[in-house]
Amino acid sequence: MAAPFTSAAKNKLLDHVTGRVRWEPNLRVALGIDDAGTVTEISGNGYARANPTGAFGAASGGAASITELDVLWPVADPASWGIPDRVAYFDTDGTQVTAWEPVTIEEVAAGVRARIPAAGIAGAFASITLTDPA
Repeated sequence: MAAPFTSAAKNKLLDHVTGRVRWEPNLRVALGIDDAGTVTEISGNGYARANPTGAFGAASGGAASITELDVLWPVADPASWGIPDRVAYFDTDGTQVTAWEPVTIEEVAAGVRARIPAAGIAGAFASITLTDPA
């Protein structure tokens, strides 16, 4: 089951396909917390969206998968990021493209790095693992 695209993303894609505008989303991967159906992105404590450039394999069956490289976030510093229960794609304009609940949910404690391993996003689901930054 794939995660749904947001209405804003659908509109941008349709405008691109119909030639009205050029859309090069240059996706970033974000961690967030579900707030009554809206994803509230984590902020502070060294957080920044992850750049999956070079990580996407060829699309197949209507889905793109991150198969080539790990997706890494910075180290949570100086405090925890809490327990992210959503992973989301954003384009460079800040438009949320899609979001979904990860298969594995853990606290991102101070001093650790959140990571989605290569092949960890297949279609629309991911497991977030935590690694020692060293």
